[in-house]
Amino acid sequence: MKIIQVYLHFLLAAALVIASCSKSKPLRPDLEPEKAILGKWNIIEAGGHPYNSPDYVEYLPDSIVRYYDGAQKRFISETTYWLTDSLLYRGTYVDGVFDGTQEKYHFSDNNNKLRLENRDLIAVATAPVWVYKRIK
Repeated sequence: MKIIQVYLHFLLAAALVIASCSKSKPLRPDLEPEKAILGKWNIIEAGGHPYNSPDYVEYLPDSIVRYYDGAQKRFISETTYWLTDSLLYRGTYVDGVFDGTQEKYHFSDNNNKLRLENRDLIAVATAPVWVYKRIK
């Protein structure tokens, strides 16, 4: 009887080890913001309120961000972007002065949501925080 108990304990331990050794990896957020931001994004929240618009932005690997009118399905404009440790810059330098937006960024939901906190005083008054959802 004691041999059966030892054998059952061994089988239980072996089953637990085998079950925990799954070959499929869970989804893991991309740790590099330069890669995580790539793709198309739709605004879903502005200033803490739901925001419904067909318009979207697309971040490309060559530091270009494009803006699209989703209702008319057409390209609107483009500018450059770059990331620092915690800030997203969109715009250009004109005569040595930055002309554009500066926003603190944060990715969530396995890099499928992007929260931008505006640093521009005028924009902060209208919508200090924008939340985007990745378009599949």
